[in-house]
Amino acid sequence: MLDRSLACTRVAGGLMHVPSLGLGAVAAIALVAGDLFYGGLRITESLRLLNDNLGDFARSMLNLSLLQRLWRRPKLPLGNEE
Repeated sequence: MLDRSLACTRVAGGLMHVPSLGLGAVAAIALVAGDLFYGGLRITESLRLLNDNLGDFARSMLNLSLLQRLWRRPKLPLGNEE
């Protein structure tokens, strides 16, 4: 399995051949690409272990009904309010 630092190093090595990119841009792009790649691997592996699929996982992450219920919840009265 690819390690995150190895993935970042490979992306950076490929980007070093682009003459319009400086070292800072190459490092930033490589880190973001490595994190996205590694995060994708971890999510797919976790979903496989949990026997879940990406669609159900995404819907559960984007379910805002709980947030709406908490927002509409009546506030507790403070001691100095009637």
